Amino acid sequence: MLTINTNLASLIAQGSLTNSTNLLNQAIERMTTGFKINGAKDNAANYSISTNMTTKIGAYQVAEDNAAMALDMVDTASESLSIISDGFSRLRALVIQARNGTYKSTSKTALQREASSLIDEIIRIYRSAEYNGVKLFESGTIDGNFINEVSQRDTEQMTELSSVSNSTVISSGMYSISTPQELALLAEMTNSGRIQGGEFVLADNIDLSEYSSGEGWTPIGNTTTNTFKGTFDGNGYVVYNLNIYRPNEGNVGLFGRSEGNIKNLGLENAKVVGKNGTGAIVGNAAKITIDNCYAQAVVISDDGFVGGLSGYLIGACTNSFFEGSVIGEEFVGGIAGEANSAAVQNCYTKGSISGNSIVGGIAGNVTYNAYIQNCWVQSDVAGRSESSVSIGGIAGHLGGTSIKGCYVLNVSDVSAVFVGGGWSTKVEDCFYNQAYSEEGVPLASDNITVTNAHVCSNKQPFRATYAAGGDKEICWTGGESNFEFQIGTTSELNSSVKIDMTFSLKGISELKDMDIESENYLKIIDNFINIISGKSTVLGGVQNRLFSVLEEISIQYDNLVSSRSTLRDADIAEVSSEYIRQQILQQASATLLATANQSPAIALQLI
Repeated sequence: MLTINTNLASLIAQGSLTNSTNLLNQAIERMTTGFKINGAKDNAANYSISTNMTTKIGAYQVAEDNAAMALDMVDTASESLSIISDGFSRLRALVIQARNGTYKSTSKTALQREASSLIDEIIRIYRSAEYNGVKLFESGTIDGNFINEVSQRDTEQMTELSSVSNSTVISSGMYSISTPQELALLAEMTNSGRIQGGEFVLADNIDLSEYSSGEGWTPIGNTTTNTFKGTFDGNGYVVYNLNIYRPNEGNVGLFGRSEGNIKNLGLENAKVVGKNGTGAIVGNAAKITIDNCYAQAVVISDDGFVGGLSGYLIGACTNSFFEGSVIGEEFVGGIAGEANSAAVQNCYTKGSISGNSIVGGIAGNVTYNAYIQNCWVQSDVAGRSESSVSIGGIAGHLGGTSIKGCYVLNVSDVSAVFVGGGWSTKVEDCFYNQAYSEEGVPLASDNITVTNAHVCSNKQPFRATYAAGGDKEICWTGGESNFEFQIGTTSELNSSVKIDMTFSLKGISELKDMDIESENYLKIIDNFINIISGKSTVLGGVQNRLFSVLEEISIQYDNLVSSRSTLRDADIAEVSSEYIRQQILQQASATLLATANQSPAIALQLI
């Protein structure tokens, strides 16, 4: 049919031209981008799949970088540890050499000097070993186990307390204490009402063995009037062998009664027996702060207000811990027997705490706007009889207070996991050992609100560095760890590698003052060599794991890229052929369209 109004041939040619032009443009897009899928319109399902693959590939690239950096850190630690090991090996050789009877005193002096120099270098490397500004080995000071590292103060310009008359009244100034006798002088002056202020700083470790007979050590501060009112800075040093046996006296501890702050003090191998108000560091602490202190001790009383660090505490206890056992009658706690208007933060206990009533892993009784936050308990907390009441993993009894971000990690004979009794108390974001659930132990007594309680199936936090507010699970099965390497693409446990690089050189400074021929000298060195050998094994194991991680990531990355390529990449040979094909069809359509547009003109020849 020959028509003027409708040119069917032209419409067909137009459709073909449009189609070939679109396909030609698509071929051009694919050749210029290299992708056969450039948008969801090309293939909706495969576009979604390839986008997910791209996200995973990016995650694997980051994971590979993380693993490589972790390996660099561990390699750095391993090399530094090797240098320390070489130092101890040389030190051991010097000790063996000095034991030979062929050397006179001058030669032995030379050996002693080299040994002292080696010790200084070992300590320097131990303290300075770091990666990207992160300390690798240090777990505290050389001579202590403090939670926070102590930068020891220079005491040479301070007044030695021994140079002060015991009749002098001290209300200001700074005084150094370096001997047991000076510490005893502080007790004497305090107990006679002559310490009204001032700051007292330890300049060395103190051994109180000579004050062990009879009633033992006389506590610093013995009455409400004659209380310690200065500031005591342990300066990162340790008081050893404190022994007090005063079963009929109250307010017993290294400090009996204190109204002055106590900080940076370590107490080791202590035994304290007292009456009402007994603690290893202070019996009765009134409106003070105990900060960055620890005690490894046995504390015993047949009365109340008995604590690992403080029997009775008003004020605060922060960044401190107790290891050992506490035995009392009532108001018994691992940190404090009673925390009255006190803040207990970043503290932990290990060992055993027992009493007849109101017993807690951190504090026995917590009252008057006091609170416990970011603490953990690995102590066995128990009542001494079947009639024992208010026995709690964290606190025995609370009134109008709160607990937040804490961990209860041992199964003990408690009446409630967190709090044994109390009223108007909130327990938030805390963790507990899953075995408590199996035993059917309640989380808290009645009248106490518990929110966001989490099961922690492992043994202890990776370190005494606490999750702020308990906002995340930080427990794991491998013991303590100070580094966690993210080497996977998820938040699951198998996407991380944990390692504890820290180790202690506690006691190494003592070698400098010890005769190189001493029998203990060699024993101490061998102990350090064993510690470092074990740590080298740990580092080597993690290095092997990280090598394996990098290989695994490489395989997964390559396969994922290959799979994405199959889905998304354009076959240029195929696309170029399609381009030529559509180009020819476009040209043919254009030519035929021109011919079709001439068809209506034929009708004019019939008129």
